[in-house]
Amino acid sequence: MRSLITKGHDWARRHAKELDRGLFVLAACLLPCALFLCFFTPDVLNPTRIGWLFHHDWGQHVLGWHALRNVPWSPTFYYQDLLAHPTGLSIIYTDSNPPLAYFFKLLDPILPANFQYIGPWFFLCIGLQLFTAYHLVRPFAPGKWIALVGALVLSALPSLYYRMRHDTLMAHFFILWALYAFFHIKDDSQRRLHFMANLFLCGMIHPYMLFMTAAIWCGDWLRSFGQWWPIRHKAPLWPLLKNAAMVLGSSFIGMGLVGTYAAGQSIGAGGYGYFSMGLDALINPVRPEFSNILKAWHQDGGQAFEGWQYLGFGLLMLLALSVFFWWQRPEVRRTKPYFQSLKPLILPCLGLFLVAISHHVQSFDITLFRLELPEPILDILAILRASGRFFWPISYLMLLSALVVLFALPRRTVLITLSVIGALQIIDLWGFADSMRKATQSASSPVIYRLTPDPAWDGMMKHAKTVHFYPAQVHHNQKLFYELAWRSVSHGIPVNTMYAARENTHQIAIENKAQDEFLRGNLRDDQLYVFLKQCHAPRSVQNRLREVDGVWIIPPKGYDPSALNRPNWTPISPKIRFGWLDQGGCLLDDQWTRPAYDGVWTTSGSASLTIPMQAVQFESVNPRRFSMMVDIEVPDSGIDDVPVSIIINRRKIETIIVSDRQGRYRLTLPRSFLNARSLLVEFDLEGASSRRLADREQRRLTGKGAPLTEDPAAGRRTQIKLKSLDLIASE
Repeated sequence: MRSLITKGHDWARRHAKELDRGLFVLAACLLPCALFLCFFTPDVLNPTRIGWLFHHDWGQHVLGWHALRNVPWSPTFYYQDLLAHPTGLSIIYTDSNPPLAYFFKLLDPILPANFQYIGPWFFLCIGLQLFTAYHLVRPFAPGKWIALVGALVLSALPSLYYRMRHDTLMAHFFILWALYAFFHIKDDSQRRLHFMANLFLCGMIHPYMLFMTAAIWCGDWLRSFGQWWPIRHKAPLWPLLKNAAMVLGSSFIGMGLVGTYAAGQSIGAGGYGYFSMGLDALINPVRPEFSNILKAWHQDGGQAFEGWQYLGFGLLMLLALSVFFWWQRPEVRRTKPYFQSLKPLILPCLGLFLVAISHHVQSFDITLFRLELPEPILDILAILRASGRFFWPISYLMLLSALVVLFALPRRTVLITLSVIGALQIIDLWGFADSMRKATQSASSPVIYRLTPDPAWDGMMKHAKTVHFYPAQVHHNQKLFYELAWRSVSHGIPVNTMYAARENTHQIAIENKAQDEFLRGNLRDDQLYVFLKQCHAPRSVQNRLREVDGVWIIPPKGYDPSALNRPNWTPISPKIRFGWLDQGGCLLDDQWTRPAYDGVWTTSGSASLTIPMQAVQFESVNPRRFSMMVDIEVPDSGIDDVPVSIIINRRKIETIIVSDRQGRYRLTLPRSFLNARSLLVEFDLEGASSRRLADREQRRLTGKGAPLTEDPAAGRRTQIKLKSLDLIASE
């Protein structure tokens, strides 16, 4: 036995280099697997598992790929019109990872009918994160094993895995790649090629990654400019400008190849200032299960989602220890050249930080100040809607700098420190990792259609030329939309709407017009109409309403509906709201705008809604009194008092005067209305005028005061916004 041990020891000593190399390669291969299993259910790697993707933004991404796959190749290869028909969408506006979409479309003949690459992309991102992190850290590290641990540190940033809901944004390796080019590629032409390739791919994959890596490139360009400035009288500026044009041009080419410049496509969206980063973001886990060590503090919804930047207790300790070592250990001072090299990145990082915190600066959910910006500037900043993300490059720079300081210490100190940091990070984020893993656990089931398993759907779609979702708002029921849209696209049948990263103004106009036509009862016989919520339907088509899997539909004329049940209203709340996702939006006629986040505006002098009284669920069993509370707002246009007549079931109830822009008004209703099948509630604004206008007209006629035509409110149509309507039945 001793002889065997001796021989083994001698063999290991003779082959120490080969053994070390083999173990290193094995560890480098196992680490991404271990990280992946910590945060994901392994079944996501099965490309035929689709059902787990039909919620959140994953449904948008996988549907965009599926639609592109099911249209023929054309000169506009980035475009499909099966979703958001007839306008269609470019692949970039469904966030469908265009490079992978193009690659797998080439392989379409050999792919299974149901195929996704989002799960494998997660694994690829983790592998490339470790790969680029290792090459970024290796020149600073005292050895390859410590460099591998340093790469693991740069792959342990929680925000990397938190962004799994936006799978393309897990490509943090582009940020590390840009930093690698900035620090380690000394040849100008090679560094330029790296940045061109980086920005080209980011332009194709996701514009947010493009902005972040472009900021790092700006630091590189400023460094070149700083080297040129002292000798500007000897060297022309043209080469610097040409290099900048080449790098930026590559990003514009990348964006062009994925259809970014499509006609009518909005480049901005609301949310700048809401989806920002709080000043407490690095130390605030927000949710209790996201940290086992630090306390979670509340943040508003936008910051808690897009601005989430918690580092984890281990990485926070790394930053704190690096500051301590800098002041206490003199051998660390030899890293000064590294910190000198960071100077060109100061301005880009300051810009990223200001964008991330936005003009609405908060800390621990307390607004410190809000800077009122002009509307044109807000329109530009709307391109950077989810601004909280822009702190990622700064996080990586802080962690890299902390590692550089640590690597200047003796090897033993480095190993002990990294071991403690790793243990603390694991302990702290155990619940976070479990939460992330649960988000993909439904991938363990092969079921695709959980909400709509009835084969009748396929039969109806074969008789339809299009599938019309009503209302045309995917967020009313995302899972339902994604499942049925997947079915429809699989048959090559277009659908009338789609949740896109940015709205297309042409398509929105078409959807609004189609909704008005539907409300007037003008339906096409060759369409399958699907209700995303139970909604009031025009009287002329109510006899065609059917129900499949609990979903209200109007089947196409060629399909026999005799086997389908007629729908019944499920209970609705007596507190009816009219925000963009509320039930009230499904009860309106065609004289209202699209619902905003807090209500809906009238578009004419008379508008109505229909309430299905048989479905309203009151708390009172034997009510004796019946009333209605309405919350109404009028525009801030100089009109003081707006009379609004409220008519219910053709019976005038009351004329209310809306003053001071908005108010809540209670109306007593006949008790007999409680037994009505439905309530037709009309808001009549015909002849509505302001007291101010009447007074000014009187002064004009008597020759006193300014003429009426000078009033800015003159000639404007009076509108009201309906925010809520509460039905109150009491004993």
